[in-house]
Amino acid sequence: MGLPDTSIRESKERVRTAIKNSGYELRSSKIVVNLAPAEIKKEGPYFDLPIAVGILISTEAIKQQGLEDTIFIGELSLDGKLMKVNGILPICIEAKKLNIKRIIIPKENEVEASIIKGIDII
Repeated sequence: MGLPDTSIRESKERVRTAIKNSGYELRSSKIVVNLAPAEIKKEGPYFDLPIAVGILISTEAIKQQGLEDTIFIGELSLDGKLMKVNGILPICIEAKKLNIKRIIIPKENEVEASIIKGIDII
């Protein structure tokens, strides 16, 4: 059950390429990413963005300060851009309930997300 599907195994190269194409440089070192809990099935490219953000924070390429109440939503493209996702409105509603202060989303989702007041949409 905890074994990843092919797209998760391939995320290594997708994430590395997206980070590089975004202007960041990764040192040639081994990076281990734990996709816990094991009982939740992981499939598709949906983990690429959180993996990339985690790597950039852990390598201090971006600062974690100020991101405590922030979530990142979107599909990470190979050029490093965020691509539109479906269901952004319910995601924003739930984020507000959880006292999330800021959501970083694809530009194409901005109009729909802006319906929710009291949360910064970036």
